[in-house]
Amino acid sequence: QTLDELQNISTFGFRGEAMPSIAAVCKVTLITKQSDASEGLMVTVQDNIIQQCNPISAATGTDISTADLFFNMPARKKFLKKNDTELRHITQL
Repeated sequence: QTLDELQNISTFGFRGEAMPSIAAVCKVTLITKQSDASEGLMVTVQDNIIQQCNPISAATGTDISTADLFFNMPARKKFLKKNDTELRHITQL
């Protein structure tokens, strides 16, 4: 509400807009449970495809974890520039 409060922000939150992009390049596990539910749900996603969706004992709230970032993205030579350009980037770094 005030400009001074900006110095005390400790998190930016997560609204989920990036989830499709994240799930496209890594393995995602989501565990969620509503406060009035008797059990939670665990969803695993790989290549943007739901692999599993199972009931699970869970605490109220949502946990999202990722693993194997870029596991399905091969290193591609076509993305590299000419040798001189790549060497210049390396030297500058």
